[in-house]
Amino acid sequence: MFLWQVAEHAGPQFGSPKPEPGRESLTPAERKAAEPRRAAMEALAKELQGESGLTEERLLDRTRAALAPPSSARIDVRAASGDRPTGIGLGEGRICITATICPGDVDVRAEGRNPDGSCLPQGG
Repeated sequence: MFLWQVAEHAGPQFGSPKPEPGRESLTPAERKAAEPRRAAMEALAKELQGESGLTEERLLDRTRAALAPPSSARIDVRAASGDRPTGIGLGEGRICITATICPGDVDVRAEGRNPDGSCLPQGG
């Protein structure tokens, strides 16, 4: 296996995962700085996973209460609808903490912003 193949398949445990297409890349220092916020988002996402009927207003309230972001932070939320999973994005500067919440699965990442400046997870 060549180095570029390893980098392509490396997960967060190996440093810098490959960003979603169209997202800005984060530096290792930015990723490290985002880790406490990412861990807090993961705990919130696991709590929310067991709740049903989450509205966008409820997602916003729970995100603000659990993460206490500064007023300058951007919070983007998407309630589950049809095949689309619940999504939360918290942006501070160049760093976005994204959470995709599906029944039985939670995916939380520290990433760069989407091309439109939002932080919602693109998948789903």
